[in-house]
Amino acid sequence: MDEGEILEMADVLKKKYEELEKKEELQRFKLQEMTKSLCVAYGCARLLDQMSEMVELPISMDFLIGSIRSSLSDILFTNEELDI
Repeated sequence: MDEGEILEMADVLKKKYEELEKKEELQRFKLQEMTKSLCVAYGCARLLDQMSEMVELPISMDFLIGSIRSSLSDILFTNEELDI
């Protein structure tokens, strides 16, 4: 292998690395935005849950509100730390 081939291979690897860094940055941004949206949804579900205690709602509505709140809580507040 001559010096030109080595430099060309190094350049290809550099481009691939930069491409992967951009993809990772985009994934981090998307994750952050999704987390924000889930937090807003969780807050709304908590408000609905609290408001449903003040008003008489059908049992199915209470169940749905509680299920949504619980599911969002499980998603947002897991014990596993993501290594991102």
